[in-house]
Amino acid sequence: MKCDKPVNFTYDGDFHEQAPLLYKMDGKVKNYLIPGTDYTTDYKDAKGNLVDPRKAGTYTVIYTGIGAYSGTVKKTFKIAPYTGTAISVTVTPGSYAYTKGGAKPGSVDANEVIVKFKNQILEKDTDYTLKWSNNNAVTTAKTKKKPTVTAVMKGDFKGSKSAEFTITGSALSNETVNVVTTDVIYANKAGICKTTPTITDKATGAKLAAGTDYEKTFKYTYAEDTWVQVKKTVNKKTVYEDEERLAGTEVNPKVDIIPVKPGGTKINVTIKGRGNYFGSGSEAATITECFYFVEKSLAKATVKIANKQYAGEPIELEEEDITVQFGKETPLKMGTDYRIVPGSYVKNTNKGTAKVTIEAVPGSNYGNRKTASFKIVAKTMDYTIHYDNNKAVLAQKLYNAKDGTGDVEEWFNANYRINGTMKDSTTAKGAKITKNAFVLQKKAANGKWANSTDASFDGWNTKSDGSGHAIANQSAFSPSWLDNIIYGEKYDLFVQWKLQ
Repeated sequence: MKCDKPVNFTYDGDFHEQAPLLYKMDGKVKNYLIPGTDYTTDYKDAKGNLVDPRKAGTYTVIYTGIGAYSGTVKKTFKIAPYTGTAISVTVTPGSYAYTKGGAKPGSVDANEVIVKFKNQILEKDTDYTLKWSNNNAVTTAKTKKKPTVTAVMKGDFKGSKSAEFTITGSALSNETVNVVTTDVIYANKAGICKTTPTITDKATGAKLAAGTDYEKTFKYTYAEDTWVQVKKTVNKKTVYEDEERLAGTEVNPKVDIIPVKPGGTKINVTIKGRGNYFGSGSEAATITECFYFVEKSLAKATVKIANKQYAGEPIELEEEDITVQFGKETPLKMGTDYRIVPGSYVKNTNKGTAKVTIEAVPGSNYGNRKTASFKIVAKTMDYTIHYDNNKAVLAQKLYNAKDGTGDVEEWFNANYRINGTMKDSTTAKGAKITKNAFVLQKKAANGKWANSTDASFDGWNTKSDGSGHAIANQSAFSPSWLDNIIYGEKYDLFVQWKLQ
């Protein structure tokens, strides 16, 4: 059999089989053989798997002679990735609000960017990946390079295809940003009503910049009716007078001495948007968050976290795992004085050093946050060990050796007994097992029992017949990986009796 050169293809989603290529020469004439009558046809991919050639790659066509023909002919051919113009990219809705770090349609919601081959919707990360350019500024009439998303093709496709979109201004709001404020530690003076907010974009987690994305000057107001002290000079003497500030009244930072109420004194801070977060109106968009005047800051507390064993899944801490304390004072209570910040765990799955952030509970006498580390250590397995005196095996051995008669158990009970008891033990890997307490005793002619030398203790084994893992008396218990698979955390150890 002879074979023509196979044809190469370009990916189009269809099954590509080779036309009949086998022939024999009759003189100078090619007589093509008949598929299914003269030979069979199979296809294998580059890994040797039998397939129907559809995807881009290298294939082997295998012709095997049947009927009047024998032997095998193998030829390779390729299906090349598609590089044509039938790829389309559509961005929906096409306009996106500014996000710090860049607007990235399709990064979270795959339906925002639809990539098609003809009428087939392609799969992100399988058929293409996305990249973005010119996506860090609001689109205006003066924008020369518009924001673009590009599908970089892979797998059955090659090349790239792009689509433009627009970016509109964003506004400082609870929908667009997260605001974390710092609390103020009480001091008997004015001029300390200041907080340092950390503002991040909810979409990207990027930190906003003061003076660029929001104004540096904030407005402070009382969140509740509050009595303050005001320093005054009367008849050339300094006096302090109590004055009430109603909720919503702006703080006078130069004169107001703000006290600490039970649970903290609540102050609102209003922040104005700027630049790309100005908003669409004539007035800047604003966001208001609160902070507290408190007695103590968690940043000054000592936080101790107990080591946690590796569990194969993310470790989450309970109150008994954490001690938060100021000096020798009574430890703080989780849920009352502090709480774990949602989403603040870092590297809390695998063995190593993990981190977590705690924050004061609003309404407690504490403020601010603190990040603490803890260790995830290798899991140590404790084994439950049951000690078996292996009476049945010993009875059979003695019965055979002493030419016993009748029932084995009845004969043994009439002449011998195993004295001693052993409680189950909990033993860590590498720790010593309990010392053997089993002793063979024999009944004397006077009916009394005495220790016998007919058989003696000869170690332990995980199998009663001695075919398992042998363990010496009081030795370190170190089961093999195979033992752990077979027995898990519970072991039966059987006495091995040696006849004298």
